[in-house]
Amino acid sequence: MKYVKIFLALVILVVMFIFGINNAQTVQVIFFSYHSPPLPLFLILLFSFALGFVMAALVCAIRFGQLHRQIAQLRRELKAKENRPSE
Repeated sequence: MKYVKIFLALVILVVMFIFGINNAQTVQVIFFSYHSPPLPLFLILLFSFALGFVMAALVCAIRFGQLHRQIAQLRRELKAKENRPSE
């Protein structure tokens, strides 16, 4: 399984390299009044992908924190019910 992961990582790296070579023309991003310096298209796409990855990780981390707090609350409730004398 280790070799399959290494092989897939190398294939993805080669595909990204070929994509980068084929998309080397420079573009300028205009967002409202901001004009970016001319950058290769591949770098802009890579930056956009990385930004999306970071934002998705942030959303997952927030959700993970919410679930962790909910688990802690449910454990406290369960412990309180177990410690309560039965009637």
